[in-house]
Amino acid sequence: MYLHLTLTQQFVLAVQVGFGLLLFLAAFPKLVRLRGFIATVRAYRLLPPTGAPLVAIVLLVAEFALAIAFVFSLYVPIAVYAAGVLLVLFATALAINLRRNSKIACGCFGGNEVISNRSLVRLAVLGSAVVLVAVLGPIDVHLPIVITHGGAGIRFFLTTVSTAGSLILSGAWLLTLPEVSHLFRPRSPSGVRS
Repeated sequence: MYLHLTLTQQFVLAVQVGFGLLLFLAAFPKLVRLRGFIATVRAYRLLPPTGAPLVAIVLLVAEFALAIAFVFSLYVPIAVYAAGVLLVLFATALAINLRRNSKIACGCFGGNEVISNRSLVRLAVLGSAVVLVAVLGPIDVHLPIVITHGGAGIRFFLTTVSTAGSLILSGAWLLTLPEVSHLFRPRSPSGVRS
């Protein structure tokens, strides 16, 4: 039962749920701006332009399906490997276009962020979350069902979701460290940070 999870298992569950929430947050804006996402897929120039709509739809379905699997603990042992393959595909597409010096939108989270090394680092962080869940074993706790177990279930649900949210925010903050560290660099005599 979920109340008897070790601290490590609770952490893995939070990572698992957090990864699912991130996939949902990545997929939803792409669905809302589907034409823009198709254009982004086309801009990567990895397949014939006519294939972009199909690939965009397949990527969206995969992201939503994996989000559901991770958040609701459905087929997580299979989802872990599918997520690993998806992240490797994303990283390969990014690396190819970084090597080409392409200045295109990442397509990450539906925004207009231009691809960069930070995009690859973000994928590496997400990949490490997938590896953690794969190595330590996916946790089979169906969070919506847990809520029906009264106060203890609701506390467990809220703790898991808030820990997952904290992990997401911590990861996002760590990705901005290079920009934040710039604020603490000494200023040159002309007042410009070195």
